[in-house]
Amino acid sequence: MIGTEQGLVLTANKKLKNKVEISTKYGLEIGRHLGPVYAIHRSPVAPKYFMSVGDWSAKIWVEDLK
Repeated sequence: MIGTEQGLVLTANKKLKNKVEISTKYGLEIGRHLGPVYAIHRSPVAPKYFMSVGDWSAKIWVEDLK
């Protein structure tokens, strides 16, 4: 999970040594942060849920919903 300075949350996989594949982008249409994402934390109880913190707010995301 990667948080960008533009407020997006990305899922990236490092397959090869120098190649990173970005598979999912959260917050492209609605729900993105208005500033940089400072932290991302995955739920220990339900791993498909995660929370991102940035720009005066915390947002809860689900991997199944883009």
